[in-house]
Formats: sequence, C-alpha cells, structure tokens
Amino acid sequence: MAYRKVDIKSFRGEVMLNRNIIIAPSHYNYSLCTNYATRWFKDKFDIIDPNFFSYTHLDGSSAFAEFTRLSKQEMLVQSKDGKATLTIFPEIEDQFNRDVVDMSLFGIDQYIRCARIDSAFMKDEVNHRYLLMNMDLIMMMFSFKIKLPTKSRQLDILKYMRKAFRVSLTETKYIDIDYILPPSVTLTMAKDLGFEIKDSIIQEPFKFLTYLNTISLLPILYKHYDATGRFEFYMRMNDLPVEVRTTSLSKDSGNKTGHLASDFGIDMDIEVKFPAMDMYVYFSRDSGVFLDPKDYIDTESIIISTLHLQNIPGMNEKHWLRFVESRYENDNNNEVLDIDMNDFFSGDILNSIKFHKDKFISPDVFIDLQIYNESNRIACNMNWNTMKLTTSTPISGKMCDIVMYVDAKYFNELKLKIAYPDNMSGFSDSNNRTL
Repeated sequence: MAYRKVDIKSFRGEVMLNRNIIIAPSHYNYSLCTNYATRWFKDKFDIIDPNFFSYTHLDGSSAFAEFTRLSKQEMLVQSKDGKATLTIFPEIEDQFNRDVVDMSLFGIDQYIRCARIDSAFMKDEVNHRYLLMNMDLIMMMFSFKIKLPTKSRQLDILKYMRKAFRVSLTETKYIDIDYILPPSVTLTMAKDLGFEIKDSIIQEPFKFLTYLNTISLLPILYKHYDATGRFEFYMRMNDLPVEVRTTSLSKDSGNKTGHLASDFGIDMDIEVKFPAMDMYVYFSRDSGVFLDPKDYIDTESIIISTLHLQNIPGMNEKHWLRFVESRYENDNNNEVLDIDMNDFFSGDILNSIKFHKDKFISPDVFIDLQIYNESNRIACNMNWNTMKLTTSTPISGKMCDIVMYVDAKYFNELKLKIAYPDNMSGFSDSNNRTL
C-alpha cells in the first residue's frame, strides 16, 4: 500500500484551536416546554372567555407567585367571581432517549473530537472563533386539573374539551424558539474581543450584539431573562416541531360536604415532545478558560417556569429584524403608559439617534418601537424630542414588552457614515434615503 507523502511545511499557516464543551441548562429547556404546554392548553379556552381561568397555579412554583402581579382589588374579585381555577403538574421523562438516539454512550470527549467547525452556526474566520450546537428532544408529561363551581358547568366544559382536544391523537405545531446562549460563552467571547466587562456584564451589549449577528447564521437577540433578572443573549430558531398527545380526559364527582358538593373537577393528561438544546462546542485559539458568571447566578436553586413568552414577530411589517426587547413593569393597571426611553438606548443606537436629531430627521426612518401586552400589540407613539413612548390605550396587567425593530442595512451604513464622515459622504441606501 502506498502512502501520500506529507509536507510538514504546508501546516505552517494552520491555526491550532482549543475545543470546549458547554452543557446547555436543563432547567431552561424545562421552562420553555412548560410555558409552551401552558399556553397551548389555555389558548383552547380563549374562544369561550379570554379570562376563563381566574387563577393558575404551577406545581413547583410559589403558591403566592400568581398574586405578586395582582392588585388587592383583583385578588378579591378572583376569589369571589366563581370562575374556573387551573393547577398544572409538570414532570419530565428522564429516561426518554428517542430509541437510544440520545443515550450519550460515547462520553463528552467523543463529542468534542467529532465536532467540526464547518458545521458551526457562528463563524469568525478573522479571529478564529466558532460556536457549534447539538440539539436534543425531551418529553414531558403534564396533568391539568380544572376546578369548576357547579356540576352543570363541569359537564358543559367537559363536552367542549372533548371537541377541542383530540384524545389519544397527536397534534404537531411548528414554532419559533429563543435559546439562551450560555453566559460563560458570551462573556468569554466579549473578553477575548476586548469588550469591557464589569460585574459579569458586557458594558456595550448592542455593539457586541451587532458583532454576533455579523458572524452568526441564526438571528441573535438581546433581551431580559426573568430567572436571573439580567439581560442575556439568545439564539432564535424557526419552525421547530412540537408534538402534543392528549392521553386522557376525565371528570370527578366533586368535593362533598354533607349533602352538598362543590369544586367539580376535570383532569386531562398530555405528553409533549419538545426540541431542546443539548450542548454547545466552542472553538478558539485562546486558552479556553471561561469566565465564571456565578456571581449573579444562584447555583443552589433551579428556576421553574419563570420565562415570559410573548407572541412577538421576528420582523415588522417593513421586514425589519427585531433588534432588542425589554420588559417593562407598570405600577398602575389599566392606565395609559408614558415611558421615559432615555435609558433604553445606548452605544451605536444612541449615537445614530442623536445624528438624526441633529439633522432634524426623525429616527423613525430606521427604528420602529412597538409595545406588546398579553400577546397583543398596543398602539403607541414615540416622541423623539422628549424621548417619551406613549400608548394610545390603557395597559392591562403589570407587565408588557417594548420591542425595537431596526433596518439593519441602513443602521450599518449609518455607523460607517458616523465613523468615517469624510470618506463616505452623500451615499444613499436601497430605499433612496440619503444620509
């Protein structure tokens, strides 16, 4: 057998990379699946009444968690209105392995050795940094227990549920999911690139977000993560299949006290197969020592279902990408919001806004601000002179989401215009908007 001769000189230009594996947080996958199953179940009752359930309790969370977002008046109304209540019991099937596909028989070292940079979804060819991912499939079981005040109401709802939920059949939906990028990876990449980090927080997150989107094949977002109370970076994946199978549906005889009965129940069980993130593999030519973000993550506890999922589109009607979103907590319910947005903008976005205002041009030419409350878009108006965002109608509940869409091409060209005013004068973008 003849072997091809190897010229050692041909390897002089090669770069040696370190490989590091990061296990994706399981509690995040748990929370995503739990939130999806809860929304999937409650959406079926919106046709009857958007506020069909007066109270929802998730097993494993604090019994008082629901009341933290309610006013005193709402607490009294919910305890007297006689509406249905819902209790959800989630349980993950830790033995599920897709018929041995996910058995992990080869160990961590095998995953690292088999990882190839050509399959990375983040590729920085200049700085030699690559990030790969490996997907997983988890299965969770959910028990939904509904309590109703009367027998007649129980029978009516049971009949409706037999029509709305296909017992013993599987329903498949295709959804978009935002997976969190491990803070150890984002902090390490930011440090290697020279970004300033204080108290495990990147000081120029929008600039770093722009960098990630230039090297990523998938959209990268920057938004609030309720589990840590911090803003984190997310990777969005589209059209992922979720399978839901309704396994059983039954009723009980209620709770009897003497000759009287109350709290008539309906029980329903489902199985959910949910796409989850398994692990990440990070390639770099640096030492591969990760920054430890434990100073703001409580490693002794597991957060159960604290993610807030909103039906917020990834693009607006102008086909501008969602750039960033922020959670806003309203102190007063059912009032028109008047939000000071001065602290919302920073870095290149803030410089671009000032650039337009100095030329008496509205930043609306490349920024679109929207407000979502309980999955509904609320009409709003941004006054760029006072930097106040005002809603046209009152907001129900305490929490809402502020979303900023940006014309990425225009924004990137504008950054060049600001950075190099003498070399790029008088150019225009594809929409003939001269800068």
